Amino acid sequence: MKKRLFFCMVLSVLIFLVGCEDKRTDPIIIPTEAIQATKESTSVETPKSVKASTPMDKYEVLKTKELSAQAINAFLEENVNSMNSVLSTTVINDFIFYQRSALNSETEVFYREDMIGIHQAIDQAVKKLESTVTGPLLIGPNRAKILEAIQDEKYHKVIKNCFDQGLGLMNGEGSYYPIVDYYALNVHYSQVVSDDMKVFLEMTALDVEKPLTVEEYLAVSPKELGERAVAYERYLKNYSDGLYRDEIRNNLMVSIWKLVNPNPFDGMLLEDFTISPDLKLVYADLLKAEDTPVIQACVKGILTFAERKNGVLGTLDNMDALMEVSFALHEKASEQIKALYKIEEFK
Repeated sequence: MKKRLFFCMVLSVLIFLVGCEDKRTDPIIIPTEAIQATKESTSVETPKSVKASTPMDKYEVLKTKELSAQAINAFLEENVNSMNSVLSTTVINDFIFYQRSALNSETEVFYREDMIGIHQAIDQAVKKLESTVTGPLLIGPNRAKILEAIQDEKYHKVIKNCFDQGLGLMNGEGSYYPIVDYYALNVHYSQVVSDDMKVFLEMTALDVEKPLTVEEYLAVSPKELGERAVAYERYLKNYSDGLYRDEIRNNLMVSIWKLVNPNPFDGMLLEDFTISPDLKLVYADLLKAEDTPVIQACVKGILTFAERKNGVLGTLDNMDALMEVSFALHEKASEQIKALYKIEEFK
């Protein structure tokens, strides 16, 4: 009986020890498929194998290459519908920078000796299309129609390269030269950028479609002059961090000069050198325009001068007094802009 009890106890201990040993040493067998799946899910890709999936990723990849206006133009056309306003604004800012950087070299091409005929070719294309096409031809969406109308292969290639960079064309003194096509930028991208960029594109689109001045003469109506001046000053007031404040300031100063230096050649003074009825209305509207202290000070200054001169601002032979007052008001406006809007100098 005792032997049997001892035997049972020994057997129990052996079973316990064997059980403990099994737990310590038996390998855990994992299926090969599971191991492979784990490796695939935890493996780290090298930067070279990362694929850009979002517009931001794609643009970061593009920036590692040599950026150009043409490359950014292609990127925008492909990705604009899936970009947020922050990225859109960044890309448009870069686009404008590279477009401006390309202007000198592109302009030189248009004035090479072997390109003399390109101006006549463009002129003929414009005349052919202007009666059937609505809107400007050399800027904006209608650029493609101009390109189609250019038959000469050499000229076609040059103009296409210009348009592929998002540039437009401007006519000046009988010839054509490249410009940044703000009109096209406004048409395609003004709804997907920041508020200040949107306002900037709207103003500059109008400036390239209908320039404020041509060869220093006023090229718009007095009413349009007043409206643009107001838009320029309000931009400076509303967007203290705007990237294009210096440029808008310059536009404002040109507008102010025209407002404080009216002359018969611009149609703002009558033959007797009194202020034209249209300009009087503009002055009255500007005195009521909100958020335009600089413009209002200028208008008050020129009206005070006119009153002092009994309404006659000068003569064709003697505009010295008008010029003196105009320069003084213009300079005062420059100082006022510096003080109010923290822009240091007129560039």
